[in-house]
Amino acid sequence: MAVWHLGFSSTKRGALYPDEAQRRRAVHALVAVAGDHLALFNIVKEHKHALIRKQGSITKLGGDIKRALSAVSEEPLNDPWSERIEGTKHKEALLRYFLRQPSHHDADEHDALWTGSCFLDLAGARIIDGLRLQIWDLLPNVSRSIIYRHVGLPSVEPVTLEEIRMLGAVRLVAAASAALAADPRLLGKGKLERRGRNLAVELGRQACISSSEMRWALAVPERSYYHALKQPVDERDMIAVRRRLALEEAVVKAGKGVPGIELGRRLKLSG
Repeated sequence: MAVWHLGFSSTKRGALYPDEAQRRRAVHALVAVAGDHLALFNIVKEHKHALIRKQGSITKLGGDIKRALSAVSEEPLNDPWSERIEGTKHKEALLRYFLRQPSHHDADEHDALWTGSCFLDLAGARIIDGLRLQIWDLLPNVSRSIIYRHVGLPSVEPVTLEEIRMLGAVRLVAAASAALAADPRLLGKGKLERRGRNLAVELGRQACISSSEMRWALAVPERSYYHALKQPVDERDMIAVRRRLALEEAVVKAGKGVPGIELGRRLKLSG
């Protein structure tokens, strides 16, 4: 199969997805049309990069991606450009390049926590249905420790339930939404938002966070909390939430700036 570096930019050089919720929608839109072909991706400010593994021409898929991203973008997109990639060294260089895009473009978030980056998926800190990043097939000798090294962090293990209890309900809710790229507040009746609420409630129960604290963090009535408590949750989803929290703590410990862990608190105060 051929490997392509595919790029898009906004026609007026304005930010394609200026806020967190928009970036999450863009990730889902990208995966919906290209999830089977993606090896890497990063959406930053006024442009987007994707490493695509695909047999044959890239033209149709490039057009499909442009239409999907345009539907959720603040700015019109130029037609994509593409470059065929050959050789292991070039792919290794692109891995590093893709994962460092947020800091390269002065994003307001650490490379490891930037929603537009596939690092979260590579690290197992996010679950996007339909996404199977093929970089592991292209670079089978690349370890997860190298992936972490590219964003300036040591490899992390998921936080414990005791650590979740200490971090609290607001942090847990924000991490559950991030781990699914759902609405940041987990509001509404969408499938992802319900799934995120169920996740937060179950992990809160396991971590012995009080029901009143969880209801406050989720902004849900008592009946909704107990309904969520009865719903099944996926173990893989729970691991992703715990790993997301571990990444946030690693960013703080590394002194790499203030990550988006205050998102939930800011939203709660402004709501």
